Amino acid sequence: MFIAIIISVYLIIGLVSNLVGPLAKKFKSALYDLKYKDIDLFYETYIPPVPKQKLILFIVTFRLFILFAFPFLYSIIIIDNIKYRKRMRLLNIRLAKEKELSKKGLLFSSHVMGGMGDISCKECDFEQSILCSAHFADDSYSQGYQCQTCGKFHSINSKNKNLVCDCESKGTLSREHLLFCPKCKSHKLKYELTMMT
Repeated sequence: MFIAIIISVYLIIGLVSNLVGPLAKKFKSALYDLKYKDIDLFYETYIPPVPKQKLILFIVTFRLFILFAFPFLYSIIIIDNIKYRKRMRLLNIRLAKEKELSKKGLLFSSHVMGGMGDISCKECDFEQSILCSAHFADDSYSQGYQCQTCGKFHSINSKNKNLVCDCESKGTLSREHLLFCPKCKSHKLKYELTMMT
């Protein structure tokens, strides 16, 4: 009797999970993707509808999976939410740090530095065109870095993992530190965007 009650409660929770809540939303999203993911709305390309048998099989399988495996599925959702909150917390910490540093000078990682532009020093006559960030058709991208020893500016492709300067000191390249003038080492720099990339 007790086991029958437990099984009944378990199945009721599974049924409710199929109708409302995060698992029901996941089902609707997956069903939508199955029906419409290959349809190009911009070009209005004709895509044959999903066969009815395939659609029914998908719905039955997904519904039964939720019905019997909802504790496992909920645990995945909870773990994903914890990971997401952790990522957002770390992102907010990084953005706060960047915001605080940006009050003192320029940062490659700052939102105000993008594309290609001219960087100049307010303390001396140094001026140079640099690339802060650029995205390419093959999904790769280049970002600006500065040698923390000699101050030389570099443009590093995402496929290149070598973050060492080619100067004599073989300094470390960084985009998380305040930019400084390679000539006089001042942090009083000015950046003017010349091209969005």
